[in-house]
Amino acid sequence: MKRSHFLKYASVLMMLSSIVQVIFGIMMINLFVTAYSFSADRTLLVVPPIAFGLVLLCAISEMIGGFVGVLNWEEPLRSGRNVVWGAVSLVLGLAGNIMQYLAGYEVIVAWVTGGVVPLIFLIAATIFFLSSRRKRAA
Repeated sequence: MKRSHFLKYASVLMMLSSIVQVIFGIMMINLFVTAYSFSADRTLLVVPPIAFGLVLLCAISEMIGGFVGVLNWEEPLRSGRNVVWGAVSLVLGLAGNIMQYLAGYEVIVAWVTGGVVPLIFLIAATIFFLSSRRKRAA
């Protein structure tokens, strides 16, 4: 049976990343509520809730993708699901990070949890997917 330990470890890292992302998302929304309560400029009131929503969607997709990766790290036939969840998490994470940047919240942890970790998971899932397809074709 083909196994991917890299996928298993990337899945656990992705689940931990989703927890960190929720914590930083809550800190971000608290920061913006405080900043906007003291500010007279209310032009960007729409951007922080959208950024927070995207961060939460990314965290949820990372948690689901991490669980799917842990459950399927021994299942080569189900490796396509890991690729899909990795791509969804990466797209949502990058969109959330861009919205956070536009809102003025620039933290390197957000880029790591929303961009780098889903990219590592996507690479691990793609390697497992391609190796299982080659093995089946041979």
